[in-house]
Amino acid sequence: GVHKAMRRRRGINMVVVDPVKQEATSAQAYDTFASADKANAQLAADIETLPASAIVLVALRGTGLECLNAEGVRALRRVGASPRLISDGRTFEGYALIGRKAGHAVAERRGWSVEVEGELPPITAEAFDMKPSASVESLL
Repeated sequence: GVHKAMRRRRGINMVVVDPVKQEATSAQAYDTFASADKANAQLAADIETLPASAIVLVALRGTGLECLNAEGVRALRRVGASPRLISDGRTFEGYALIGRKAGHAVAERRGWSVEVEGELPPITAEAFDMKPSASVESLL
């Protein structure tokens, strides 16, 4: 499944988690070092199509943060990344993010060896652009 797909992938690795089911729905690696323009464009396209409030886990394996272009930076900002932490990356520098589409970072860190953890805010009906009479329970 998703776990196997992420083994030993260089670059920016992104796992998308369904906030209601709390299950990984997709995993993708973007090798910005090998193909910067293509990987940045694909990252931006994939983030653009994410559903509202999708939880996004981002981790850098090996290298690639230094190859983010403006399109890649804008895309990661849409899932809560801080411009200060994703700009001007250095070769083999680590990065990790727990974020949410159209939300703020739950946890984010950049450095030579990084780990992040955090508590996600509760899911609300407004996060899904639902009618006021609907409830999250009706989605289960």
